[in-house]
Amino acid sequence: MTDSEQTNECCEKNLPSTSNPQNEPVHADGYTKIPPNESRRSKTQRIAQKEEEDLRRWKEENRPGPIQLPPEKLGGAVSLAEVRQRQQMESRQSKMRKKQRQEEMDKKKRQAEEEQIEQMKAKQREKAKSHEYKEARREEENTDLLKKKEEQRRKADILEEKQKQQEEDRKRRTEADHRRVNLAFLDRLEASSSGRVPEPVTQTPESSSVWLDEDDDDDIDEPQDTALSNPSQIHADRSEADDGDHTWTLMKLQNRFPYYERDMLEEIVKQCDGNYQKAYELLDV
Repeated sequence: MTDSEQTNECCEKNLPSTSNPQNEPVHADGYTKIPPNESRRSKTQRIAQKEEEDLRRWKEENRPGPIQLPPEKLGGAVSLAEVRQRQQMESRQSKMRKKQRQEEMDKKKRQAEEEQIEQMKAKQREKAKSHEYKEARREEENTDLLKKKEEQRRKADILEEKQKQQEEDRKRRTEADHRRVNLAFLDRLEASSSGRVPEPVTQTPESSSVWLDEDDDDDIDEPQDTALSNPSQIHADRSEADDGDHTWTLMKLQNRFPYYERDMLEEIVKQCDGNYQKAYELLDV
């Protein structure tokens, strides 16, 4: 009989009987105490003990024996020099591989930087083109503006020149009408003093507003009043009439030839004895 069987028998002898009233559930205050099933418990213990015994027996039967290896030289068939040479070669190759990896990483980094620089340059070129286009557009607008200003200035100069020419033409017509009106007035004055009928004067828009200067009016009005208001006095005093004729002749010559000096015209009037026609023929050369 084995030890496990003896242990089981002892346990069975020591186990209480199932008919023992102590195996009944015990009710206490608020809870119920149920004792374990002794037969099931003992059966489980026997199974566990048997499995442990079987495991121990299997380990003893399958225990490995001593290792029997023939003695041999370690390191194989390669010498120490070859091993050192191989280590050096592997070290150099490792360094070369590391250097190649570093060069590849640097190359990729440079390529990335170059691509970034190219992108930045492309953006700068686009900005420069846009700026150049704007500058060209602004320059074109400025050129058009200058052309328009020059055209306006040219038109203004032409208009000013035209107005100046018109003003000069109007001034010449006014001066001509002024002289014609003065001569007509002098003719009427001379005719009234000599008893002749004066010729009619043709009026123009320019001559309608033309008048003699104040000095000429003063010089003319006084003899006119004298001639018209008192013509008998001219016939009575012949010497005064001759002086008046000389004065009228001089005034007519001044209107006809304004570019001659007064002293020269007076000398010519004296030489012609106050005859306007003779003086006019002398000057009209």
